[in-house]
Amino acid sequence: MGHALGWRIVDWPATGDISNVSAFVLPAGTPVADDRQQLPMFPDPERILRLLEDMAETQRETAHVQRLLAEQQLHYTAPHGAAAEDDHRYQPRDEEFRTWSGFRTEMQRLEARVRRERRLAASDQVSKKDMGVAGGPSGKTIERILERAYALPAKLWPPSTWPEELPQQETNGQI
Repeated sequence: MGHALGWRIVDWPATGDISNVSAFVLPAGTPVADDRQQLPMFPDPERILRLLEDMAETQRETAHVQRLLAEQQLHYTAPHGAAAEDDHRYQPRDEEFRTWSGFRTEMQRLEARVRRERRLAASDQVSKKDMGVAGGPSGKTIERILERAYALPAKLWPPSTWPEELPQQETNGQI
C-alpha cells in the first residue's frame, strides 16, 4: 500500500540574528483509519442517532409534499372557454397584426400595392412570397399568424377574399 504522507508545520520563533523564518514545513505521517489515530466524526453516539432521525424526518416531509403536489395536479382542471384560449394564443410581434381587422387591412393594402406595382390582372394571384418581397411579412410568418393567432388554414389566400369578421371556429368539444 505505501505510507500516507502529509505535512506538519512547526512554529519557529523568528530571530533577526539567524533567519526570519517563523515556521518550518516538515513531512509527517497522516493519520488514517487503519492506524487508529483518526478521531471519530461523532464522538457522541446520540448525535449520530439525532442526525439520522432528522434526515429521516426530512425525507418523510419531502415525500408528503410531493404527494400533495401530485394530488393537486390530478385534481387540477384547465379553464375552459374562449377566455382560456385567448390567454395562451400566439401573439404576432407586430401590434397591427394582433387584431383580425388590423391584420386583414394591412394584408389587403399590401396585396393592392403588389398588384399595382407589378401590374397584375384581377385574375392573377399575388403570392405570399410577393408580399414578403414587397416589404410585408414573409410567407411563413403570414401562415404562422393565420394558423396560430386566428386558427385559420394557411391556404386561405389571397387577403382580398378574407371576411371582415373573423369566422368562428367550431371545436365540437375538441381541444
